[in-house]
Amino acid sequence: MKQNFQKISRLALQFYLECPRCFWLAKKYAIRRPPLYPYILNAAADIFLKAGFDEARREGKPHSIFKQNKVKAVPFPDFNKIKEWRDKGIKYYFPKLDALLYGKIDEVVMFPDESLSPIDFKATASLQVQIYKDYQQQMDIYSYLLEKNGYKINKRAYFAFYKVDRDGGFSNKLTFLPELKEVEIDTSWVEEVFKKAVKSLWSENPPLPSKNCEYCQRERRILERKLYLT
Repeated sequence: MKQNFQKISRLALQFYLECPRCFWLAKKYAIRRPPLYPYILNAAADIFLKAGFDEARREGKPHSIFKQNKVKAVPFPDFNKIKEWRDKGIKYYFPKLDALLYGKIDEVVMFPDESLSPIDFKATASLQVQIYKDYQQQMDIYSYLLEKNGYKINKRAYFAFYKVDRDGGFSNKLTFLPELKEVEIDTSWVEEVFKKAVKSLWSENPPLPSKNCEYCQRERRILERKLYLT
C-alpha cells in the first residue's frame, strides 16, 4: 500500500452516485457543500443502542429487537473487530487502483450458519419509517466490505428504527418504540461504481454539472446571472 493512496468513505461513494462533479471538487480541492445540521437525536440514540448490543454480545444472546421479531441472530462476537469497525471503519484496499474503500458500521449480527448482516441504527420522530435509496446503498456497501474482508454475508441487512412515542407524553424523557426493518442486499454494483469514482479523480478536469444536483444548478444560475449583469 502506497503512502498517498486515495481513501474513499462509504458516504463519499454515495456522494459520487448523487453528483460526480461535487464528489470530484470535494476530493480534489476540498470544495464541499455546506454541512448539514447534525442529527442530535440519532447521535444520542446510537450511544445507548450500541451499549445494548454490547451487553447482548457479552451474554451471547440476541438483542431484544431481534427477539421481538423472531430473527435468530446474535451480535457478532468479536468485540475488538466491532470496536474497530465502529471507530475506524471496515476497509478494503484495491492495489490496482491504489485506493481504499471504508465505512463505519453501527453493528453486525451473526446467524447460525455464521453469515453476517450489517445493522444500522436510526432514531426518528416520524410516524412512519422509510427505507430511502441511500439507506439501501449504505447496506449494500457495508455488506460488500464484509465480503471483501473474507466473511460470509447474509443476503439480508437490517435497520433498527427507534421512533419517538408521540403518545407517551414527556416527563423529562422521551420514550422510543423499536421497529426492525429488513432489506435484501445487492453488492453487484459497488465495485464498478468505486472504480469509476477513483478514476474520475485521475482527471484534472471536473465532470460536467449534474442536472439533478441542486448545488450544481444553483452554481450555474449564479454564473448566468453574473454574465447577464456584465
